[in-house]
Amino acid sequence: MSHNFPQSFSTLNSLWGALIVEELFRCGVTHFCICPGSRSTPLTHAAASHTGIKTTIHFDERGMAFYALGLAQNEKSKAVAIITTSGTAVPNLFPATVEAAESGLPLLLITGDRPPELLDTGANQAIDQHKIFEGYLQWHATLPCPSPEIDPSMVLTTVDQAVYRSLRKPGGPVHLNCMFREPFLLEKHHTFQEYLHPIKRWQTRQIPFTSHLKNESLPRAEERLGFIQEKIKGKKGIIITGALHSIKESQSIEELAQALKWPIFADITSNLRMKDVPEVLPYYDLMLLNPAACTLLKEAESIIQFGLQLTSKRLLDFLKGREDLDLIVVADNPSRHDPSHRVSVQIEADIQRFCQALLPALPLQYDNNSLLWLQKLQSFSKQIGDELNRYFVEHSELTEPAVARLLSKCSTEGNRFFVGNSMPIRLMNMFAAVCSSSTTVKANRGASGIDGIVATGAGYAVESPQPTTLLLGDLSMLHDMNSLNLVRKSESPFVIVVLNNDGGGIFSMLPIFQQSEIFEKYFQTPHSLEFEQVAKMFGIAYQHPRTCENFEEIYLEALSQNHATLIEISTSFQETNRVIHFFAKSFRQPDYFSRIENQ
Repeated sequence: MSHNFPQSFSTLNSLWGALIVEELFRCGVTHFCICPGSRSTPLTHAAASHTGIKTTIHFDERGMAFYALGLAQNEKSKAVAIITTSGTAVPNLFPATVEAAESGLPLLLITGDRPPELLDTGANQAIDQHKIFEGYLQWHATLPCPSPEIDPSMVLTTVDQAVYRSLRKPGGPVHLNCMFREPFLLEKHHTFQEYLHPIKRWQTRQIPFTSHLKNESLPRAEERLGFIQEKIKGKKGIIITGALHSIKESQSIEELAQALKWPIFADITSNLRMKDVPEVLPYYDLMLLNPAACTLLKEAESIIQFGLQLTSKRLLDFLKGREDLDLIVVADNPSRHDPSHRVSVQIEADIQRFCQALLPALPLQYDNNSLLWLQKLQSFSKQIGDELNRYFVEHSELTEPAVARLLSKCSTEGNRFFVGNSMPIRLMNMFAAVCSSSTTVKANRGASGIDGIVATGAGYAVESPQPTTLLLGDLSMLHDMNSLNLVRKSESPFVIVVLNNDGGGIFSMLPIFQQSEIFEKYFQTPHSLEFEQVAKMFGIAYQHPRTCENFEEIYLEALSQNHATLIEISTSFQETNRVIHFFAKSFRQPDYFSRIENQ
């Protein structure tokens, strides 16, 4: 008999709870995020009693769900479970569910529920939870109240299907709604030997009741060959990388770019944007401001995009304006990510295996024109990097672009970043420097919301001893302050860098900024708050640097401490706009690159 599965149970409720938790464990679910509540008692009791399971407990369902999302960011091949009670606890999972759906992250929502006779009666915490997340799930099931007439095999196969559907491409959230009648636990225990007879064989083993084998197919060989001959051979092209899931994926793309002599436009979430690779053009986003660079880029005859979500709006606009060429998207799932409606070919395949299969079919010698074209683009990107270095040496103000630059320059080996939405991720995509160290960057770019960032970053950090830096804005911090409770006992370096520009500074880049009275009250919404007392309340170290030199010193020290540190940067959207507009004005000059080359 499995050492994790109990031999006796106080009620049929506790038996079903044990079946669900044990089968989840056998399917590879080893981390359970639990919010306290009564109706989920059979599930919580089973998880707490299981020797192979790690649990995290938090009082805020909304934050707990995002924390589970952060755990899932670490390894998309492993699902993460969250257990909540019934009632309004359940819809608090909705924001993270939306993000999980849009990002393809395997989240298992396991909710306790009232029995059918209490629904629509005015009973406490009794709401209609069936299909409550409809439209954002890979699969859902409502289990009936435990009953001796129901074969226990049904419970196990339902769990197996739930985990499989959460992991099967494109992956995403699954909801198991579990109805329970009271009582949940009693002092007297039973073996339920006769009831468990149909799963007697399962009890003696350590594997799931039903094993699901995934389809790992690639395009047929003749399709690959035709694709190469028509779209790649002898042509100039660009490789675009969106969010990637592994180092092996990025390495295989590097090899492909080297063979083709094609430039790589690497999104900050691809883990290639800050890497020192000759084919990577780290400043492509700023390069797209320049008319001469755009003219040169229009010589591209084909574009291949690996991965999905892209941060750069200028890149999306560039793609939208290239109706004359093929845009091929290679992703490991069938989801449509085509906001410009420009994709001409979409290939569903494992990215690493696709690149490895493609390489042998490429010509042994690349086209010399492609090499010369790549070298010219490399020169443009290098000139932008040099200009950024000069500017930030001459201007020592601690602005938001300066913070993005310094974070990348100070990155240590193995450092991990989790970057918030709105301005932080755009700043990192534009201004981050190339690093000699190996870094990974994650973000919630499915729905790109500013909520749940602290919790997701905390979940992403907890399973790694390497330092993690969380960069976010002040509104994101205000949305998710409760989640600081999840990092207060961190045993590895966890550095929270808050860009406090007193409100929604990103709106200052929109036309509404010109209407100052409406902008300030309804869009910027200044709050005049600082976070020192918040850090103190949660027992987190706090720093508030005022200069670039001071920030660099504090940040490097925080990376060496095995606890959480909150670093607050007081800035303003006016300062950020000034820096961004300075570079925009400089790089938009048609003769910018020729002037630099002649200096």
